[in-house]
Amino acid sequence: MADNHNEREAISKLQKYLRRLSQFDNDIRLVPIDGIYEEDTRLAVLEFQQKYGLPLTGVADRATWNMIFDKYSALTEEKNPTDMLSLFPLNPSGYELQAGDTQFLVDAVQFILDELKIDYDTLGDVKRTGTYDTATENAVREFQRINSLNITGKVNKSTWDALATHYSTSLTDHRH
Repeated sequence: MADNHNEREAISKLQKYLRRLSQFDNDIRLVPIDGIYEEDTRLAVLEFQQKYGLPLTGVADRATWNMIFDKYSALTEEKNPTDMLSLFPLNPSGYELQAGDTQFLVDAVQFILDELKIDYDTLGDVKRTGTYDTATENAVREFQRINSLNITGKVNKSTWDALATHYSTSLTDHRH
């Protein structure tokens, strides 16, 4: 059972790396992050291998895995994740989203929290309602705890930046 879990986790990481690369390289297809090595993942690995002159196997052997990780790491260093999701208002200074707020940004936070459950399974169930409800507040508190942020249950600029960074690097967007 543990081997199956470890295998799914490794495949999810591979898919995460490929998905990040595909965001900036149209030669690599967008893959779901589901921990299942299915046809889309195999084809994305083949596309990567072809692009970088590796043997065309469709299997993420050590050489392929290492190169995928190296390209992913370089891309992550090059791109500032918070630039990709610059929705949070800079004014007024000290702005926070909190319980009872209803606006687009609340919907974005709920979407990100739901997507991050792939990496953070303790966030709880957050529905996209556009209203900053108790489930959202609890998930924000848990995210803040995990990331050593000030635990307020409110989304300020530093919490937003952490959410945006984790979302951008995780690429758990379900569109494929």
